[in-house]
Amino acid sequence: MFSDSYLSNRLVLVYLRGKELSHGGLIDLTGLHVGMGRGYDYSDSLLAANNFYREPVGHALQNFRKLGLRRIDVVLEDERIARFNLQLHGSEIPNANEMLLSETALSTLPLYFGVSNRRADAAVIIHRFNDALRQMRDDGTLARMLQ
Repeated sequence: MFSDSYLSNRLVLVYLRGKELSHGGLIDLTGLHVGMGRGYDYSDSLLAANNFYREPVGHALQNFRKLGLRRIDVVLEDERIARFNLQLHGSEIPNANEMLLSETALSTLPLYFGVSNRRADAAVIIHRFNDALRQMRDDGTLARMLQ
């Protein structure tokens, strides 16, 4: 059983200043080497696209380092993960201060909390989660947590 969506992953492009992308979409990737996460659940349209070169790595930080060293042209990453890594590890990433995030998301994927249907109390857990989520949205707690 799944809850209501509590968050959305916005997949954005991270690039170096001076290498601006015109649309922030798949068309901008034509001919580029794109740092991606190995095993990440990308959208069907992104997986089917064949206009760019995929450069998979195991951790986002590796992609940011490769971008800073100009070994790849752009990184495709969840916006929150990108901002977190650049803020926390900026001093370890070459040219981190020159990295920009596209305003347009390539895709937006909703996130859900899940509980096994084998649990007798699964429906109760999901109901309680959804109630707490609704309260947190209403009183602004969720928004404050995500700042």
